[in-house]
Amino acid sequence: MRRSTVVMLLALAAFAALLLYNTLTSQRVECRVVVEYEGRRNSARDHGDIDVLVRRSRDGGNTWSPPQTVADLGLDTCGNPTVVQDRDTGTIWLLLSGNLGDDDEGAVIRGESRDTRRADVTTSTDEGASWSPPREITAQVKTTEMRWYGTGQGIGIQLRDGPHRGRLLVPGAHRY
Repeated sequence: MRRSTVVMLLALAAFAALLLYNTLTSQRVECRVVVEYEGRRNSARDHGDIDVLVRRSRDGGNTWSPPQTVADLGLDTCGNPTVVQDRDTGTIWLLLSGNLGDDDEGAVIRGESRDTRRADVTTSTDEGASWSPPREITAQVKTTEMRWYGTGQGIGIQLRDGPHRGRLLVPGAHRY
């Protein structure tokens, strides 16, 4: 599987900014590419109304589908999309993290936010054409001592050998 991580800021009519995170080239369908990114509705800041979107290409990136919203938490923040594809089943796993829209990173780190950072996962079994509703997994990936938590940056991997062959690993970061 070819993988690349691209970070760039783009302006688009419906959003104040887009932050492109990952490009996944499918292992199962030749020339299928899925791009995950944040749609920042009102500003380029890291908090506020931020959604996670995907676009798909069936021809190696020459043409693209319209944007598809995968996660929208209303006025809250949902971002840091981090993807990995299970090479055995073809399932694409997309991990996300977020917080209340008015809780900025500094407030979360200082312990002054109204809520904590949370983690979610969504999956696609049809090469990114449709996605399951996001399911919260915070208790599985974040201890109560951690203040700030984020999935990514980057792209996940799947172990090929050893006693944990097939295990999916996705990067994350945290601060106490």
